[in-house]
Amino acid sequence: MPKISFAQQMADWDRLLANARPHTEEYSYLGPILDELQKRRRRVEQLEQERQVLRAQCRTKTQEIDQLKAEGKDFALQVNDIMRSKFGIRSPYLRAFNLKPRGKYKKRQKRSDPGDAPGAGDSSAPT
Repeated sequence: MPKISFAQQMADWDRLLANARPHTEEYSYLGPILDELQKRRRRVEQLEQERQVLRAQCRTKTQEIDQLKAEGKDFALQVNDIMRSKFGIRSPYLRAFNLKPRGKYKKRQKRSDPGDAPGAGDSSAPT
């Protein structure tokens, strides 16, 4: 069964109800069926309105959650900065705050003079 929009479904049911009502005298069993369809149509309309309200509430709650998460992140960063300044950026105590301490300094090797490198001062090297 193909999907149809809510509005199209309601329009189809309205058209069916309007066009079938005149035939209730001819078909006595048609009246109660149309009454039940009318009840279902009204209930579906109410539920759709409730769903729209809930969707709007969900959007506002999502925005509120996002805003609070961003504010919380800012506060967490402030706490992290305070802990780093208190213990130092290399302290193993930072792990207790879920922070990664920086590693130790690595000594750099001395650079060799450019003239010592092979082909460095050689003017005959191809360019």
